[in-house]
Amino acid sequence: MQPNDFLQAEITAGDIEPWADLLPGSFRILGANLFADVFLADADGAVHQLDIGAGGISVIAASEIEFREGCTEDEELWLLRPLIEHCRQEGKIPGPGECYAYLTMPMFKEGSYDPDNIVVRPVKEWLGFAGTLYRETRNLPAGATVELQVTE
Repeated sequence: MQPNDFLQAEITAGDIEPWADLLPGSFRILGANLFADVFLADADGAVHQLDIGAGGISVIAASEIEFREGCTEDEELWLLRPLIEHCRQEGKIPGPGECYAYLTMPMFKEGSYDPDNIVVRPVKEWLGFAGTLYRETRNLPAGATVELQVTE
């Protein structure tokens, strides 16, 4: 595990409040990958990954130790190292307070985990946008058509 595998910006419970219906009742934020997917430890010690791009959460490790060990090689791609390497090769490198963001969210049919679908954005701005999008679409049935209107 390398320090540059995780966001240096602090993620707070307030930042992930839009996903409250998915979060464990009690949790501690362990950190976030460079896509602002947040890793949480619940009261029993299990580690969850809040996937911002897909709009979901899953238990990925039974303990923080198991999580840290899994991050070493990243075989489960929790840190998305191959995708990050492609982005870096294309000159997309987040600065302080920034993260990778999707032009089209992977939760949508056209969204992909491809460098052409990725840009660099301020972390707080990205979490705010993604949170609003999740909150507005979370109750839609699978396959529903979504039309976004972006305003200034």
